[in-house]
Amino acid sequence: MMKHATKTSRVTARVLLYWMTFIGVYITGGVICSFFPGNIHFPGFGNWISGTVAAFFSTWLFLKWEKSSFRAIRLFWEKGTFLRFFKGFLLGSCIFFVIVLILLVCGGGRLERIPWKVDGYVLMAYLTFIPLGIMEEVAFRSYPLVRLGQVFGLRVTLLIIALAFAFYHIAMGWSVYVAFGGPFVWSFVFGLAAVWSRGIALPAGIHISVNVLQNIVGIHGDKGLLWRISFPENCTVRPEFIGLSIQVCLFVAALIAMEFFIRRSGKVKGSGD
Repeated sequence: MMKHATKTSRVTARVLLYWMTFIGVYITGGVICSFFPGNIHFPGFGNWISGTVAAFFSTWLFLKWEKSSFRAIRLFWEKGTFLRFFKGFLLGSCIFFVIVLILLVCGGGRLERIPWKVDGYVLMAYLTFIPLGIMEEVAFRSYPLVRLGQVFGLRVTLLIIALAFAFYHIAMGWSVYVAFGGPFVWSFVFGLAAVWSRGIALPAGIHISVNVLQNIVGIHGDKGLLWRISFPENCTVRPEFIGLSIQVCLFVAALIAMEFFIRRSGKVKGSGD
């Protein structure tokens, strides 16, 4: 019992140190990128690229410390990687389509087409979602998921990572309400996808597609959107309430899927089994 408790504490401390290292390298890379002229024209792109490098570097550093390898945590390119990413992108698109459909039907909203011309700035802004999604999946659903999964049950592992993912977004300037209503809930979806597929290609596809589609319909701002969801002023149900209800339903669905996975696989540990 004492030996297990010691291992659990050691793994937990190491994962926390991993996240601190990632954040430190990420911030340092962002500061360096701010001095490059290109970052003025395409703000954020250099930060996400440096952030992706920071995630891989931090992972390499800790695997080197443990005398392990990227292959041991399923973080490597193989024949089916792109196909899993594509499936994830389609799955994320389907989930988002259902969410938008519920907003339109239950909230009485409608999609308004926004005129848009080809703009290099906007196209680059959309491209930033690729390194952003990869960065966050590496930092939260590769090394941490595997290591925590070796000492905690799947339920606790996904909860710890979801909390870390929410607090990471709060540190990036998100409100507590939005961080726990969005990233916290979606972290369970991404984590389950990573455990089920034994890698980050599938969750990265889901992650990137959801981010891109949220931007397209203006959920994450008004730059580069192609459609806008508008609601009548006299609608009986507030859109905010519908949005919160959708997130609650998504969270419940993720928990049910987690229990189904545990029962089907006969395991309670994470992808490190």
